[in-house]
Amino acid sequence: DLTLFGTDVKTSTNSAKLNNAYGGELVTKSEFVKDPEEKKRMLTEAVRVLSHAVELYPNYQNAWLLLGNAHYGLSNDAKEAAPYYQNALKINPNYFEGNFNLGLILNGKGLNQDAIPYLKKATQSKPKNPEAWYYLGKAYYDFNEPDSAIAAITQLLNIRSNDDKAYHLLGLTYGHLKNNIDQSIVYFQKATQ
Repeated sequence: DLTLFGTDVKTSTNSAKLNNAYGGELVTKSEFVKDPEEKKRMLTEAVRVLSHAVELYPNYQNAWLLLGNAHYGLSNDAKEAAPYYQNALKINPNYFEGNFNLGLILNGKGLNQDAIPYLKKATQSKPKNPEAWYYLGKAYYDFNEPDSAIAAITQLLNIRSNDDKAYHLLGLTYGHLKNNIDQSIVYFQKATQ
């Protein structure tokens, strides 16, 4: 796909769809590249073609999302990537991927108070998505809100009852935040099973 889209985008330079497809492939493939210079080259090219896609079609929500992913891949800076995700969310405030990705990177950088509203919106958009519930629970845990963390993880376990990460997070929440070692051990044992 990368070669095909890369060739096609040269002949159809003003196709927002092809620019988006090529940029998306570059972002995806860059995740597996070990050489930092090659990764940077791929993400820089992705930013170029995705920027052209949104110039051609400013309401291209997926292109804005991919621009956020590319900028985050280049900078590892949530605040630098955030405006691109926010542009996608201006087009559709319920866009799961925009809310989820923005919440995820904000949580990853310890900006949990900022992450929580986006992750909540992601769970509202796709209430059966266990990863959204997990990361919402993690953001609440990281923000020292044990009851909210437990509620989010309980929702996850209603969807996927054998999730070891969920039980592990419950063990941490009960042990660290609620100082309930006995309950913590119960959940750590479930995670191990």
